[in-house]
Amino acid sequence: MAAVTALPRVGQTFFDVRDDGRSMRVSWHPQDDFFVLSMWRDGTCVATFRLDGADATDLVVAFGATDWAR
Repeated sequence: MAAVTALPRVGQTFFDVRDDGRSMRVSWHPQDDFFVLSMWRDGTCVATFRLDGADATDLVVAFGATDWAR
């Protein structure tokens, strides 16, 4: 199993509305120009996704382009 590193200075943690130990961390890694979205359950990382920095705007637009966006 890979070692877990601390959340970088540029990042945020979001907690699942079900309040059952789930959270998502989003961190920016400027030296590599990507974001990491990681899914956590009871303090254990269960999945990660690397998003190229160039695609971040498209992700934000996708959230804003839906009827459910606030």
